[in-house]
Amino acid sequence: MLDAQLLLLDLIRTLRPLVERMRVTQPDLAKQLVRAANGVGLNLAEGFGRYGADKRRVYRLASAEAKEVKAALEIAAAWGALDDAELVAARPLADRVARVTFALGK
Repeated sequence: MLDAQLLLLDLIRTLRPLVERMRVTQPDLAKQLVRAANGVGLNLAEGFGRYGADKRRVYRLASAEAKEVKAALEIAAAWGALDDAELVAARPLADRVARVTFALGK
């Protein structure tokens, strides 16, 4: 398992209670956040068995999904579904996942 996958699993564990809160006022956004986080993990796993340009393409998809996770968290905060205190742990983890997946896609 890639370090990026382990990092993502830490992020998902951090996101679980946030997603539950989001489901109350922003259920569609909560579903999209879950899909994006799942997409990061699945694309990382898929990329592990690929080579060359195909590998980079799949890792770029993982990077795009990681950026979507970050955006969903900020949108949820803007809508008031989450507050800044709740995002203290998730923001830096989401940033790290986005940086790592971006680097893998280069």
